[in-house]
Amino acid sequence: MKCITFNGAGQEKVWPLISKGKLKPLLYKSFELEEARQAHEFLQKGEHVGKLVLIVKK
Repeated sequence: MKCITFNGAGQEKVWPLISKGKLKPLLYKSFELEEARQAHEFLQKGEHVGKLVLIVKK
């Protein structure tokens, strides 16, 4: 797994990779919208690696 951080200049190289599907975000955990408080608390702990997702149902 490759973890990268980029600034404005690096975006020119990263966004094409994302649009081609060659670089994808690492999803760590999903929460239902009703669990937003728990998701926020989890995020504040800073123990995750990757993105947290809130699921909104219609």
